[in-house]
Amino acid sequence: MKNISIKFKLLLIIFFSMAFVSFIVFGFSIKTIYDLSNEKIESYKMEAYKNAELSLKNYVFMAKETVNTFYLKIDKENIKTDTEIKQLKNEALNIIKNMKYENGNYFWINDSNAKMIMHSVNPSLNGKDLSSTKDPTGKALFVEMANIANKNAKGGILHYKWPKPGSDTAQPKLSYVMKFQPWDWVIGTGIYVDDIENNILSMEEKVIDEILYLIFQIFI
Repeated sequence: MKNISIKFKLLLIIFFSMAFVSFIVFGFSIKTIYDLSNEKIESYKMEAYKNAELSLKNYVFMAKETVNTFYLKIDKENIKTDTEIKQLKNEALNIIKNMKYENGNYFWINDSNAKMIMHSVNPSLNGKDLSSTKDPTGKALFVEMANIANKNAKGGILHYKWPKPGSDTAQPKLSYVMKFQPWDWVIGTGIYVDDIENNILSMEEKVIDEILYLIFQIFI
């Protein structure tokens, strides 16, 4: 009886030792999956936003160079009167207004005082002072656009929320703005990033599913 008691105690020690080790290994496995998945998600996020920013920068630079071709006509064609220069600006604005790229994305132009010069898809904004216009987070986006363009000749990125067709609420948007100094035009374009954010959310949900599946396999 005494031998059985000792054997039982030894078995209990072995059992709990194995259970403890298994628990440690299980916890380590879960953490490893979680950490590696988070690294993958973060890498995807950084790469996706980096590519988006570079693409937007190139589009804005292209629009700026288009405007510059009209500006250079002032000297080439000896344009001097205000009427002629105004006509030249209107021609440039018309070209930019009709420039579209993937998914119907467009350009707009405001000035350093956040006054809208031309908005491709919402012409009702043209000529309006938008310095008090804010997104749902309270960001005075057109003021910030002007500040970014004024501080950096190469332009810069702005994150904000803006109404999206087909959506009941403003959606996250990423825009790039760059200033055309001679005419005080802040040229901008942007893309909605809900696709990127939705992909990130799907990846995060997949991580949770993988962890739950591992738990299920071990304990069920």
